Amino acid sequence: MEEDKFIGAEDYSYNQELSFKQLCLEHLRRVLNLGSKEMRGGYFIEKPAMDGKVLLRVYIEDSREAYINAIKILHSLLFSHFDKQMKVKNEELEEKLNKLHKETMSKIEKLNMFDKKREIEDLSQKYKEGKLKIKDLLFRELCNLLFRLTYLDVGKEEDRK
Repeated sequence: MEEDKFIGAEDYSYNQELSFKQLCLEHLRRVLNLGSKEMRGGYFIEKPAMDGKVLLRVYIEDSREAYINAIKILHSLLFSHFDKQMKVKNEELEEKLNKLHKETMSKIEKLNMFDKKREIEDLSQKYKEGKLKIKDLLFRELCNLLFRLTYLDVGKEEDRK
């Protein structure tokens, strides 16, 4: 009988031959996969446990947040490779996101106690939709950056200028 072997994080490697370019392209694929699915909010469902006597409450992830988080990680991955054009676009989009956040928080603060729960949920959904649009624009800019960095191997280098 074979004994189970524990592999610690320092010993684990998915693929030691993975280059930075491959890592970027793999993550780009992940963002594309998440973005090609229906965007919906997270919710809970109840499922019977194995014995059928107990109901388990299971959270189904918010696909919008999963997409946004994947873009955030791609952004972080490529950040040190930003060119001047990307830095400007990144700053513009960060300002849009900060403005959206401030406007949403200002609206929430003005609500009275009786309307608060329903109105906060509505404002939260509008905020998430606005954030999704801004992050989608960021993703487009990251794709443009990848093109400029010739990571996509599309066309000839002189076509990029």
